[in-house]
Amino acid sequence: MKTSTYLQIWALCAACPVVQAQTEKGSGFWTGGFGGQFTTSRQYQNNADDLALQLFASRGVFARKNFLLGAEVTTDLSRTSTKAGFNFDTRNSRFESRVSVTPFARRYWGPPSGNRSFNWRVYLGVGLSGDWERVVSRSLATTQRFSQTRENRFFLSPELQAGFVYFITNYWGIEAITRSSTFPLTVTNLGVGLLATTGRPPSRPMENPVFPPNQFVRSNWLVAGGFELTTSNRKLIPSQNVAEVFREETGRGFSINPSVGYLVNTRLVVGLATPVAYSKLTDQYLGAPDQQSVRSERWTVGIHPFVKQYVSNRRLTPYAAGELGWEWSDDSFVTDTYRARLSAGLAYLIGTRFILEGELVSFAGGWVRTRNDDRIQTFSELRATLRPGFTVSYVFL
Repeated sequence: MKTSTYLQIWALCAACPVVQAQTEKGSGFWTGGFGGQFTTSRQYQNNADDLALQLFASRGVFARKNFLLGAEVTTDLSRTSTKAGFNFDTRNSRFESRVSVTPFARRYWGPPSGNRSFNWRVYLGVGLSGDWERVVSRSLATTQRFSQTRENRFFLSPELQAGFVYFITNYWGIEAITRSSTFPLTVTNLGVGLLATTGRPPSRPMENPVFPPNQFVRSNWLVAGGFELTTSNRKLIPSQNVAEVFREETGRGFSINPSVGYLVNTRLVVGLATPVAYSKLTDQYLGAPDQQSVRSERWTVGIHPFVKQYVSNRRLTPYAAGELGWEWSDDSFVTDTYRARLSAGLAYLIGTRFILEGELVSFAGGWVRTRNDDRIQTFSELRATLRPGFTVSYVFL
């Protein structure tokens, strides 16, 4: 299972005078997310249905000042079923489940809690990740009896953690974190997300300004961008010898999503995004005599017109967006993807020229056409998360 990671660069140059970045005993945080995807494929005498669900949650509590204990739990479920043959009498199904539990401990450093001008902390931590996977495959055909196979795998690896937290309000914070299973710390797993803080004093109610901030003035141009780094490393350890690694799978990839928008009215933006993505996966069998390896690559390029509406003139404001999209992909099979998408999230105004956005909820649907065999697939996706892929917009005043 790949771990999606995000690296964002931004300038947090505005102080929020009513926020305290306290890490006192009893304070803590929650973060989590949910995702689901359903895909259907229809071709002459060959039908397929795919369902995938993902759920994760992370909780941390400060056992004492600047010392936090916590754990993260991740669950992934997927089911694939196919029907083939003249009467669709050949049927196969595959069910995969994965549960990952990572307890961790972190030490935080930063300005004194009474210093309200610096609402940030940095930290170092250690964790122990345990993954359990189960695969069940079933097959039924007219020429053979029912058959079934089951596989169980377990992975265990220690990890180092380093991160940065900036508290936007007394209820919300932005966290950047990197994780590594090697020492010294290597940047192989990068992420940015939102934290819902607990045990903190309440904030004063925010008033909606009468006049829009500079970022939301009509006729402004916005240039936005975000990029994602994807890395994965998975090892298969036989139950007979836990010190032996039989198979290792590594993945690398990136995606960039530049966009330009124009404020046609106060807080209303229309624009165009052009995403580009690349991924590479290497699967090496260390237990084989010649250590066989299999590699695959994938390129994706897209065009996405969109419209976005910011809700209020506050520094921290919700937004809603809609977009249409076309994407071209090549991984030995060339495909065209057509989609429609609705989303909502939070935007944070930084200074007078920057907007930091995190998408919290999205729903998408569409279809994919494979040019090689003219296959048509339909899909739908629903996602909600506190670890979104952040984007930063620069506003030309």
